[in-house]
Amino acid sequence: MRCVVALLGLVMAVPAVAQSEEPAGPALSYQDALAAALRANPELLNSRYTLDSAKGSLIANNGIFDPNFSAYAEYELASGTQVFGPTKYDSDTRNFTGWAQIDGSLPTGTLYTVRGTVYDSQGELGVDGVTGDRTVFRPGLFMEVKQDLLKGILPNFNQEAVVVARRSYSIAEIGLEQQRQQVLSDTAQQYFTWAGQMRLYAIAEESIAAAEEALRVEDLKAQSGEVAPVDRTRLEADLVQKRSEALDSRKLAEDA
Repeated sequence: MRCVVALLGLVMAVPAVAQSEEPAGPALSYQDALAAALRANPELLNSRYTLDSAKGSLIANNGIFDPNFSAYAEYELASGTQVFGPTKYDSDTRNFTGWAQIDGSLPTGTLYTVRGTVYDSQGELGVDGVTGDRTVFRPGLFMEVKQDLLKGILPNFNQEAVVVARRSYSIAEIGLEQQRQQVLSDTAQQYFTWAGQMRLYAIAEESIAAAEEALRVEDLKAQSGEVAPVDRTRLEADLVQKRSEALDSRKLAEDA
């Protein structure tokens, strides 16, 4: 509500009705007032932030059941010469070690791990000038499943965080829409109150112009001797009254 009043107050800083033959309409249209209120209302902005936070929490909690992937690889190249007594050993080896793993959890509370490994070693070995090849290839597969029966295997139990996050997101959505409707209602009420007061002020300005014209005509009649000068007092009092009413109307428009 404070934002709506401030918004319409800014519009009042610019003369909405000029003292002319054609009084100007409101400087801000109804649709523009609604759009500006929806953009700048602090309570509505806070509701949007709350919804964004609830959405992020829902995504994060849904992600607890996404599988994790990890991998490792190592390559080693080695060569050397060793002498034991009269015997000389030459070696040249190439070793590769790697593994890849997928692990995660299920809504039933089941924890799983699947890992594949590979070891590949190739090399040449020489003894006193006689060489030979050496090859070792060793793949492996590891699987593990864990189920905690004490906490139950029902999805509703293990998805409690997801259910709470989904409920919070729904509440945030409803709260945002409720706040949006409240902002539109407050803006509409404030706008039409302000527009009505501005119209009353315009009418008061027209009354001033009419009173000034009547006084001018009266002066012309008095100069020609058609009327007595005493009638001017009545018209001057009426002009003062019209100006006072115009000031009151402007004050009400500014306070609307």
